[in-house]
Amino acid sequence: MLAAGGCGSQGDTPGPGGATKSPDQEILDFSSTETFQGSKSWTLFADKAEVFDGKGYSKVEGVKVEFYGPEGEVSSVLTSLKGRVDDERKNLQAYGRVVLRTTDGVVLETETLHWDNIRGVVWSNDFVTVTRGTEVLTGYGLESDPNLTDVRVKSRVKIKMEGDGNGDSVEDSTKAPGAARRM
Repeated sequence: MLAAGGCGSQGDTPGPGGATKSPDQEILDFSSTETFQGSKSWTLFADKAEVFDGKGYSKVEGVKVEFYGPEGEVSSVLTSLKGRVDDERKNLQAYGRVVLRTTDGVVLETETLHWDNIRGVVWSNDFVTVTRGTEVLTGYGLESDPNLTDVRVKSRVKIKMEGDGNGDSVEDSTKAPGAARRM
């Protein structure tokens, strides 16, 4: 389940009362695969993982997550600068230049993206940009499957349709501030 590199105590982390708490383990070239009913759901790769025993989470840097389809094929890939893994529930939080790209070319960009392992959805409360062909959807808050086939943007939604290459574009804004837009 893990590909290990080495242990150390670099990268102290603030603990209770502001004191620093070093990770219990540092692992270089980290990987972890989550399965559901015998099939791969996703694999997390990281340049470095910091494991905090007894805290229930690990921090990761240089993040790449491959999500798998029903036939075991990679269906989308998430990348980010950093992340955090809930060691018990296997939920993930990715942050810092987060990009989720599907194999059919749909791209989600944001600063923070969460993976809810039980529900099988990605979500964010931050500003998001979703590009599908010539359609660019922006807004705040998002929930979707990791293949970006059922994308729901929650507020301040704008959609821009690029024209036929002549510089034409159409922009549509959702009037109601709480209205959701499905893509």
